[in-house]
Amino acid sequence: FGEVEYWGFDASVQVQASDQLSAFANVSVVNDDFFDNEELNTENESITLALNAPSFKAKGGFNYQLMNGLSFGAAANYVEGFPVESGLYSGAVESYFVLDLSAGYDFPTVSGLRLDITVNNALNNEHRQFVGAPALGTLILGRMTYTL
Repeated sequence: FGEVEYWGFDASVQVQASDQLSAFANVSVVNDDFFDNEELNTENESITLALNAPSFKAKGGFNYQLMNGLSFGAAANYVEGFPVESGLYSGAVESYFVLDLSAGYDFPTVSGLRLDITVNNALNNEHRQFVGAPALGTLILGRMTYTL
């Protein structure tokens, strides 16, 4: 394919604001997600190369722990659309935004017992994360754990 040059960076921060509240944010940037024949130094216009990943994505959220054993959190995630060229899979992934919510409860009567509920894509923003993949909607997960 010739020579490909690109740059990018990832940055992340997590803050423990108090014993109860923590927050986080991260961002990922790449300057180019598609390389045409000129960028690949070839005269053949049919030769292209896709990074198959977004050039920009960001996520941020928080978690809050109440004194009574109840906790909750939220995370927002944005992914910029990107081109895909991977074997039979060719096309574009559209930009998407999802909001994830979570809640948990530590049972005071049974030490070590916890219930967690997570709602991924709470706004039901149907999207595909890759060309040829199924559309994703809301996913609700429940988990009960017991720690010895």
